[in-house]
Amino acid sequence: MRPEREGFHARVWPRPPTPWLRFAGAAGASGALGVGLGLTTRQPLEQTVAAAAALAGFGLALAVVSWLPGFAPVELEVDDTQVYWNGERYPWARLGGARAVGGTLTLHDPVGSRVDDLHHLPPEVASWLAAALQASVPAMPFTSRDT
Repeated sequence: MRPEREGFHARVWPRPPTPWLRFAGAAGASGALGVGLGLTTRQPLEQTVAAAAALAGFGLALAVVSWLPGFAPVELEVDDTQVYWNGERYPWARLGGARAVGGTLTLHDPVGSRVDDLHHLPPEVASWLAAALQASVPAMPFTSRDT
């Protein structure tokens, strides 16, 4: 986190939980596919076991690769005109602020509907960022109707 001239810039690192069940399911299903292929093609037991182990390893590798991007750092940059939110730019005219629930930081519009969110943040980081975003919401411009 660093202050900017008109706002702040923050980089946070999400921590998604380890999906052990998905890992086991990917390895088990891929291994079962290897056993099934070995049995239907009537291969020797050694080749069937080797194919099943190779496919189980491949399925596990695919599951791990699909999980790892959840750890990529997320960039937030806030200024007087917009919020840069992990690759998206939202003008303040479209936003109403942010709120944190546990490890989820949600950006919302002026009526409170969800615009975007970030998951798997440490809860204290999500709360702090929500407070910083709320404090950064620009004041509505003064108009002659307000007098």
